[in-house]
Amino acid sequence: MTKALLVFFLLALCSCDRGLSLAEEKHYQTNQAKAKEAVSTWIRNNAIHPGSYEPLAFSDYSESFTTVSYGQKETGSETYKIKHTHYILGKDSVQSHFSGYFILLSDFSVNVIEQNDTNSLGGEFPPQTQIWSSRFGNVLSKKDSLYYAKKQKEVTRNLITELEQGLESGNLHTEDPKDATILKNLLQQVQKKP
Repeated sequence: MTKALLVFFLLALCSCDRGLSLAEEKHYQTNQAKAKEAVSTWIRNNAIHPGSYEPLAFSDYSESFTTVSYGQKETGSETYKIKHTHYILGKDSVQSHFSGYFILLSDFSVNVIEQNDTNSLGGEFPPQTQIWSSRFGNVLSKKDSLYYAKKQKEVTRNLITELEQGLESGNLHTEDPKDATILKNLLQQVQKKP
């Protein structure tokens, strides 16, 4: 009787802990599987020796997102982080061991690779993958170079627009009003450049 009471008490205690709902757990597992597949695909697409890629482990998976007013998730702000350990031939054709954290954007594209978890949120442009690419990656193709040049212009345009809107709305301010004028002039000059 005492054992039955103890088991009942432990079950009741464990059930009080608010874990993930079934839907949340399924969503989490689906995203984790997508992250694993995205990292493996990225490695195969970017490795100088893709056939040598040998995945060993995935661990430390986590998700994060940005919130807007009242704690609501900002659409498209999700990032996924997963630690991945694998063997692969390096640029020197020697098989090497690599273990690092891959940070993916909401579309599951690899954005940052780190050897140690630094709590980076991602959102970098261009993607910060040098720690892996310098040892195992292909040289950028002309198509990739053109894509990054186009994307850099887009990112720059968006930043300029955001800064201008911040200055106009008063959300971005400087201690000295002269600095705001200088910033406006700089933004106008940058926009005039091809």
